[in-house]
Amino acid sequence: MLRLPPTFLLYGLMAVAGWAWLWAGGRRDPARLWVSRDVGRDLALGLGVGAGVLALTRGAAAFSRNAAEMEAEFGRAIGRPPRVAIPALAMASAVGEEMFFRGALQAHAGVWVQAALFGALHVPWSRKLAGWPVFAGLVGLLFGWTTAWTGNLWPSVLAHAAINQVNLWMIAERT
Repeated sequence: MLRLPPTFLLYGLMAVAGWAWLWAGGRRDPARLWVSRDVGRDLALGLGVGAGVLALTRGAAAFSRNAAEMEAEFGRAIGRPPRVAIPALAMASAVGEEMFFRGALQAHAGVWVQAALFGALHVPWSRKLAGWPVFAGLVGLLFGWTTAWTGNLWPSVLAHAAINQVNLWMIAERT
């Protein structure tokens, strides 16, 4: 039997909290964030943003000792998750974080505030990960602008899931 990591609960709670905050706050109908007016554009944009961020991170890891050390530190922290759990974990984190940060928080506080909090909450547990909150904040800006431009969460969810899945596979392979 496959046991899922407890982080699934965290991401589920984030998604529910974001949905409830939007619904209770009356700022936006939460269901509208999951409706695409242009599926082809949103699919291409999400995969393009994900590929661009992955290319930057892969390049940084290849040419920067600090980035390579960050990647190794993540590998030590997460260990080797079961390969079959990686796609589900990547999608759960993408849906939960996008619903909360780009859906609810951005609707109430704006793109810059959600990105700053997204970065700040990616607190490093090791000095080797000191650059992680800055990177997460910049990616949060990119996802926020994407959500604002398209009016829905699909491109950011796709990009986020692709980034997490590829990085989790690569980190798990090295441990």
